[in-house]
Amino acid sequence: MMEFTQCGKGIDLITLSMIENLEFYGGISYLSELQAHADVEKFNEIEDLILEAWKEREKNNILFLAAKNDWEIEKVIAELDKINEIKIDDHKSITDALAEMYEAPWQEKELFTSATINGRMSWCI
Repeated sequence: MMEFTQCGKGIDLITLSMIENLEFYGGISYLSELQAHADVEKFNEIEDLILEAWKEREKNNILFLAAKNDWEIEKVIAELDKINEIKIDDHKSITDALAEMYEAPWQEKELFTSATINGRMSWCI
């Protein structure tokens, strides 16, 4: 999908059905299902909901820490202001983001080994 995007080709079901080894990618029915659930028009709306939920959690975390550590009111206000000042600067096109998500299951990932130490999971590379 990234190659199609980079070449300026449209990513639609017909174009995707022409790729080699289609079954490797889940077949035409899987691609059709992906297309059916992608709602570009609601993307910004969903993004706003996620951001608001995150801000609410961060606010609660700050207020908890402030109460626990007896912060001055100025420090509480400064920390709360930081939440609203956060800007998202990693914007990429929706097509690139969706293509990246689509290809993620087939990307090789770095394997990690782990061990349990005193009942806790310890991660090792």
